[in-house]
Amino acid sequence: MATTLPMSDTKSLGGEFAYGSGHVNPVAAVRPGVVYEALKEDYIIMFVTLAIMQRNFQVLSGDNNTTTCPKLPVSASPKDLNYPSMAAEVSPKSLSM
Repeated sequence: MATTLPMSDTKSLGGEFAYGSGHVNPVAAVRPGVVYEALKEDYIIMFVTLAIMQRNFQVLSGDNNTTTCPKLPVSASPKDLNYPSMAAEVSPKSLSM
């Protein structure tokens, strides 16, 4: 994903919901801040866990011979590849601390 600028709903309808990768900002790319790395192996583990067909595995892994998907003792999920984030449940009930 690339650095984006905030969108304004005064300029476009639903602008607040139009966030995405957007255009590359070369100035921000010089000092990107925190960078999260996902290795090729992280994606392979996820695809194997999702039981992707053998041919697709070979294309994704770049291994076009007869290698089979590795058997892994762990399971993975697409959520494991997401960038770290925080979430909070907002409840209509009052809360006292």
